[in-house]
Amino acid sequence: MQLRKPKPLQSFLILMGVSLLLILFTGSEFFYNILLVIILLPLVLFLLLQHNASKIIQNISIKSQEVIKGDLLEVKLLSRNDALLSIAHGHLECSLENKRQKIYLPNFKQSFLPSIMLQQKADFEMHTRGIFTTVLIKTEVRDPLNLFKKTFEHRRPIDLTVYPKIYDLDYFHLPHLGHQGTRKSLRFGQEDYANIKKVRPYNVGDSTKRIHWKLSSKREDIFIKEYESTSNSKAYILLNANTHDYRLDEDSAIEDTCVEIAGSISKYALRKNTETMLIYENNGILKFESRDLSNFQYLLKALVAFGSYGQLSFSELIHQESKKMEQGAFITLVTPNFSQDLMHTLLGLRQRKFYISLIVVGKEPLKKGEKDFIEAMGIHFYEASPEISIKQVLETYK
Repeated sequence: MQLRKPKPLQSFLILMGVSLLLILFTGSEFFYNILLVIILLPLVLFLLLQHNASKIIQNISIKSQEVIKGDLLEVKLLSRNDALLSIAHGHLECSLENKRQKIYLPNFKQSFLPSIMLQQKADFEMHTRGIFTTVLIKTEVRDPLNLFKKTFEHRRPIDLTVYPKIYDLDYFHLPHLGHQGTRKSLRFGQEDYANIKKVRPYNVGDSTKRIHWKLSSKREDIFIKEYESTSNSKAYILLNANTHDYRLDEDSAIEDTCVEIAGSISKYALRKNTETMLIYENNGILKFESRDLSNFQYLLKALVAFGSYGQLSFSELIHQESKKMEQGAFITLVTPNFSQDLMHTLLGLRQRKFYISLIVVGKEPLKKGEKDFIEAMGIHFYEASPEISIKQVLETYK
């Protein structure tokens, strides 16, 4: 049989009871004095604890305002006790917060000496992306005999951005990069004036803007320039943000993987001088366009703030946005869920000659019949999960 150790306050109550009994049986002045001390000491300790707790000043220092997910963040917790007496028993708890999440930093045990700035330092691995605007410091202090405790909070504003981890891909399948950043246009009337397809004699109705003046002056006849029909290449990346499709993603690991995939593909396309547009829906369709790698930071900040709380289904988002794209454009779809609706949407895109890469992120693989259907449509299909290397998955087709 194990006996539980009595708490300090319980011990004081037991002593008070024993002192009263001794006073009743003996009437001794000595036991009256003991009872007085037993009653006054907790009161003095309580008042002392309240005073000391009000004199603690705390702050936090963060080494960097921008880090990448997975990096170590150096955090310094600063505390000063402006009271005249020390606080023997203290405990500090610190957390970084934003609207969606809270990250707890290592806890500390601390004795607060008077008029001395104390510093606790820790390297904390930032495993969650996001913009953090508040730091919350919770402090618990106790009196020297551990009779009473007091807990209080300090909130401090911060400006910390944790970017998603972006991978430098050696290869990703972009089907329209075969012509130095341009491709043949299926839409009439778009011309690349840097590339002359042929020169021919003038016909009635030709625009005078097309006249090849140098050749016409030499041949003493009018010749017309014809240009290649081209349009600037653009990679569209549609990222599923529908909250229903992430309902099983309790730790946000799938969401973060989707974000890292979208960011890595965007960076690769921009390195290849391909204009890139990221599209997703969060209570309204959001579009972020980058024309070259120098603008990648703009797109990256959009991915930092990405959250899976959209209401529009992914199939409906694709349907709406594909209407605005040139027929035959290249689309990359990143989603945690493959549904029958999405299957029908893909079929419609292929009938309209779109080039498609589909990336499904999940913890369970797709059924064989679904994979066969996707590949039969000529879609480049990738399966990813939080446990598999993103770089390995995206560099599959070479």
